[in-house]
Amino acid sequence: TGSVTEDASNPTASSTLTDTLPAGVTFVSASNGGTRVGSVVTWPIVASLANGGSVTYTVTVTGPASGTITNTVSNTAATADPDATNNDGSAAASRVTTAIVSQADVVTTVSGPASVAALASITYTVTATNNGPSPAQTVVTYQPTLPRLWSATGDPSTAGDVGRRDMVQVLVLRGPEGTKVAFAANRRARASAGMPKATTDRFAYAALLAVGDTHEEGVKMGEKLMWFLNTSLRSAPQFGTMLPGLAPPHAAPGIYRTRPVATKPGETASAAANAAALMSITAEQAMARGILFAGSPDTIYKQIMDFHESVGGFDHLSMIGRSGFMTHAETTKSMTLFGKEVLPRLKEVKTVTAGFNQTD
Repeated sequence: TGSVTEDASNPTASSTLTDTLPAGVTFVSASNGGTRVGSVVTWPIVASLANGGSVTYTVTVTGPASGTITNTVSNTAATADPDATNNDGSAAASRVTTAIVSQADVVTTVSGPASVAALASITYTVTATNNGPSPAQTVVTYQPTLPRLWSATGDPSTAGDVGRRDMVQVLVLRGPEGTKVAFAANRRARASAGMPKATTDRFAYAALLAVGDTHEEGVKMGEKLMWFLNTSLRSAPQFGTMLPGLAPPHAAPGIYRTRPVATKPGETASAAANAAALMSITAEQAMARGILFAGSPDTIYKQIMDFHESVGGFDHLSMIGRSGFMTHAETTKSMTLFGKEVLPRLKEVKTVTAGFNQTD
């Protein structure tokens, strides 16, 4: 908005107001017949401006995307002016400086294949686009760390594959001996591949778990959890060889004709052999084998830490906390006691080099 005010005792004749637009703006419009030539907007001559009178005009522009701009106005007249400094554009009142607040709409997209063959490389294309209007400064595009894959296997051969692929290996209900064998195979495979030594955050163990106020109460709840082993692992005779849908149809004949390979001394039992051995064990036997952690918070903590030390360490514990005839109330009580009285102590266990007390 520009204005001209007459401060002299006599009227001003032939007064002309001009606005020199700052670089970088785009002219939109000017009021009262103002016209633009280049970067200068000029309004029609005011034939006579009375003493104390004023005229006011507006000009609208579109600002640049960034920076600071200064708009300057000036006025000339046919009448002699005793003080030209207040209307030649040099006075502070004849200038206005505007800071442009930058705005940049940065859009990040990622694309990749919908499917790939097993173990094939996958390339993701990450694109950052600035939709403006301002330049985007210090743009950093990053890919959040992908979650580490987990694999549940106790077979030494596949345990080696898990190690070479730097996955988290979880052993499910295998007890200390089977777990030690599988974890050792994982570590050896990493070493043979020239990889850094694995830390305990690459290993996990899954077990049945029941916590009571007393050791006796926890064991009693653990007995109910044994349904998971004694009953749910059983299948009808016709499904004893292969569950439908577990393998592709063309593999079925070979599976039906192939007998399970006997476990050799020092090897980890197959999943099927391990399941068969678990169907008839008691809670006490399961606790002795490191399959069931049951008791009070203190005895549970000791059982877990004894197992932790015996297998060379692991950072992750997967809990099987409800099954069979265990009630909802018992389950919530067990989980609450674990969360309040056991878990805080387990969190104090530091991540260290796996197998710290083992001979691979």
